[in-house]
Amino acid sequence: MSGPKTIQGEVHDEECYYTMEGISGHAGLFANATDLAKLASVMISGGYGNNAYFTKNTRDLSIAPQVGGQPNYGIGWWREADDKRVWYFGTQSPESTIGHQGWTGTLSMIDFENNMVVVFLTNSINTPIFEPTCIENANQFTGQYYTSSTLGFVMQILYTGINNSESPDKALESLIKDMVNEKCKIIDKAEEDFGKTLSEDHPLKLALKALCEASE
Repeated sequence: MSGPKTIQGEVHDEECYYTMEGISGHAGLFANATDLAKLASVMISGGYGNNAYFTKNTRDLSIAPQVGGQPNYGIGWWREADDKRVWYFGTQSPESTIGHQGWTGTLSMIDFENNMVVVFLTNSINTPIFEPTCIENANQFTGQYYTSSTLGFVMQILYTGINNSESPDKALESLIKDMVNEKCKIIDKAEEDFGKTLSEDHPLKLALKALCEASE
């Protein structure tokens, strides 16, 4: 084989793509949700199958608070701690929960207490740039306005079901209503910032419409 060749995928992070020739420690990993879940599960036991990769002491060191004593940072991991990462892990995940978010709309979460790994992949960045002629929004992708890009709402729904296993319907209905109210607040704030009413085809308005349909 002659010359460089892309084996799978092309990194979408501009910092990696343009300044690091597409190879970087913070971007460029391509995998499906199943394989990422297997990789994340190694943090629970220290190994996978018959293979052991590190000791519990090594694992505990990597997930312990590291940066200036801040409870929500480990070594390469974000920590839920005292609701410090609710945007990603929701408000009901245990304090020991760890994980990491990706710029393209991805999230891996590891819940030690429930022996659970969750991987959530979206393509929020692989969408058109909204208002491409507006310099201030030159990097604002349409998908970033969608509810799915919030990431943590998935964990909120998951834990609502876990913590209300006998009858989660009312709790889920209440959660969706809260999501509708929050989306309305975001729209009001955006309209205040822009000084105009958002059009009905604006991604935020479409996201609100989808939530209202789910609520109904």
